[in-house]
Amino acid sequence: VRTDGSHLHAITPNSGESYNWATPSPDGRELAFMRWHVDGVKMRIFTMPFGGGPERPVTPAYLEGWAPDWAPDESRITFSSHNYQDRPNGAIYTVRPDGTELTRHEIFIGGHPEWEWGPRIIGSNERKQVIYDAAQRKIVETMGGRETFPNPEGDVSLSPDGSWFVNSHRSGEYNHYTFLERKSGRVVKSP
Repeated sequence: VRTDGSHLHAITPNSGESYNWATPSPDGRELAFMRWHVDGVKMRIFTMPFGGGPERPVTPAYLEGWAPDWAPDESRITFSSHNYQDRPNGAIYTVRPDGTELTRHEIFIGGHPEWEWGPRIIGSNERKQVIYDAAQRKIVETMGGRETFPNPEGDVSLSPDGSWFVNSHRSGEYNHYTFLERKSGRVVKSP
């Protein structure tokens, strides 16, 4: 669809299956997405050209995956899995967009993890907002504390230049947002 709403067209088949969590690659040429009920698997990760075209499976048929996110250099996709063989909260995986080099990470990074830059992923661990280095396979930094981020499991995002970080959490019937200016440590919270 164009920004004015014209030229709307489907890029996925109308097959009765559900397509969710579409995430464009940083260069805008590919989509990574989750598709429900494929080959007897509840959720599976695929990629395809942004304008439509053949779907390519990224995750193997035995592994359920959700919440794909591209690394800024497009070398990897991270996703979560809640397979029963994984720990109770699931596990985080990284994989190349062609499905090779599938890696299960022993340290669980929760929430909705987001790539920072290079191999670094922002998520939550033990009720803290953390940065996990996928290459070193360890947590390398903690961001704020419980007073800053009441629920590090919430949705997270970085500004395009990486200078601001935002975390959302729900309290009662409202969503609340905490913004962290990373260089100064200044915190701004929505009402």
